[in-house]
Amino acid sequence: MKQTLLLALLFFTNVGFSQLTISNVSSLKAAQGGDRVNVKLDITNNSATDAEFFWDITRTDTQDDWGFSVCDVNLGYSEGRETCPSSKANILEPNASYTFSVYIHPNATCGIGNVMFSLRSESDGQGNVLTETGLDINVACASVSKSESDHGDMILFPNPTSDLFQINSDVKIEGLRIYNIVGKLMIEESHVPGQLHNVSDLDAGVYLVRLTDENNKIISVLRLTKN
Repeated sequence: MKQTLLLALLFFTNVGFSQLTISNVSSLKAAQGGDRVNVKLDITNNSATDAEFFWDITRTDTQDDWGFSVCDVNLGYSEGRETCPSSKANILEPNASYTFSVYIHPNATCGIGNVMFSLRSESDGQGNVLTETGLDINVACASVSKSESDHGDMILFPNPTSDLFQINSDVKIEGLRIYNIVGKLMIEESHVPGQLHNVSDLDAGVYLVRLTDENNKIISVLRLTKN
C-alpha cells in the first residue's frame, strides 16, 4: 500500500491595503503524494505610480516537512525560498496586474496548517504590509494500491495554463514532447516525477503533449491549452 495525499481544503482570506490588491485566488488540488499544489494570485497595482514591493511567506502553523516556493514577476524560486531577495524587488506599472504562483510541497506529509502570504515595502519580512492573504491547508491521506498509484489516469495541471504545468501519476514518465495542432514539435524535454514544465514562450492555443517512458515508448498523449 502507498499513501496518497489529497489537499482537502484551500481557503483564503484577503486583506488589501494601499495601492496593491490580491484577487482571483485560484487553487489546484493535489492528486498524489509529493505533488506540488499551485495556487495562483493576481496582484494588481491600482495606483497611478509604479509599485515596488517584496513578498514573504509566514508559517503561522504548518507541518515541518512542508515546503513552499513562489514564482513572481522576476523568477521562479526553488522550494525553501520563502522571502523575496532584497535584490529582486517586484515592480508593477500603474494599473498593471501579474499572476503570482505559490507552490505548496506536502512532501508526503499529512496534516493541517496555515500560512500568510504578504506583500511588503521592504524585504526579509521588514517594512509595511501592503496587502496579504491567509491560506488554510488541510492535507489528508488516503491509502491506495501501488498499481492504482502507478497506473492512474494521467492529467496535466493546471490546464489551461499561461506558464507552468505538471503531470499527475507521472512515476513512469521520463520524457515529453509538445506539438502544435499541425504536428510541429515545439518542445522536447526529459522528465522526473513532480517536475514543472514551462510553456510561457508558446503562443496561445491548443497543443498535444506526448509522454514517453524510459524506452521512449508512448504512455499517453494529452491535450494542453495555453492561454
